[in-house]
Amino acid sequence: MTALKPTNHHFLDTTGLLCPLPVLKARKALSQMRPGETLILIATDPMARLDVAHMCAEDGHQIEEQKTDEPPFQFTITRGQMGVSENGETENSL
Repeated sequence: MTALKPTNHHFLDTTGLLCPLPVLKARKALSQMRPGETLILIATDPMARLDVAHMCAEDGHQIEEQKTDEPPFQFTITRGQMGVSENGETENSL
């Protein structure tokens, strides 16, 4: 399998939103992206450090980089081949 190359960067600022909203908004944003595109997620909710990693593992996305020492937290996520659609169903690549 060849590595996916990010073609676009998308930004999502969830500053001030509490669990589960940062992950729900990230999942929605990722579902609208093509495989290999990159989402930069900003969050201040401490639970995002666990929730984002769990969502990526569950949905097949890759965390390329994360800065989680102190808020605001930043996650660089590459959309995987498989993802979850807005209605929560697993989907194939676009």
